[in-house]
Amino acid sequence: MTAPALMLDIACYGCATIGGAALVAFGLRRWHLAAALGRTATIAAPVLFAAASVVGFVVAERSGVDPTMKATALSKGISEILNCAAFTLVATFPGAIIWRAARRRARATTRPR
Repeated sequence: MTAPALMLDIACYGCATIGGAALVAFGLRRWHLAAALGRTATIAAPVLFAAASVVGFVVAERSGVDPTMKATALSKGISEILNCAAFTLVATFPGAIIWRAARRRARATTRPR
């Protein structure tokens, strides 16, 4: 595993952790924090997925001239994309729902009556 791939793996798991933290903040009725964390997870996850996909496929392109080495590198890249980067997309959808609901509740609590 290359250093950029390892850094992207850590960032992908961090994004999923932020999605979980948004869920906890929503459960604790911290609307502004939940909205901020949900927004972060919603925006960062597709960006990290795209970056991890590029890294996964670029590593396969640059691995030696031997076709078997390219096939092995490509299979490892696809495995990384499916195992780690797709995990970030799981954080996108709940993050978007939490972002919307927390923004609505935060606006309702700060409106003058």
